[in-house]
Amino acid sequence: MNLFGKIQQLEQLDQLIRLKATGSPKELARRINLSLRHTFRLISEMKDIGLPIQYCKKRCSYYYSDSVKIHFEIRVEEEHLLKVTV
Repeated sequence: MNLFGKIQQLEQLDQLIRLKATGSPKELARRINLSLRHTFRLISEMKDIGLPIQYCKKRCSYYYSDSVKIHFEIRVEEEHLLKVTV
């Protein structure tokens, strides 16, 4: 997958989490067109960079347990092609 595809997936996942509209992990994987395994990996990566992602069994959805602001940045001149700040 290319860099822009990954960013698009992250943005889509972020939006669904913000709306508390992910559904179950299986439904989420289907919504963002990924395998269940890849979906779990992506959520784990987001948690690793400090995003407070939780899962509510009652609502059957992922959500942010704290206020979150994510900024995606791509630079060419200074060589880092993707920087995600939380």
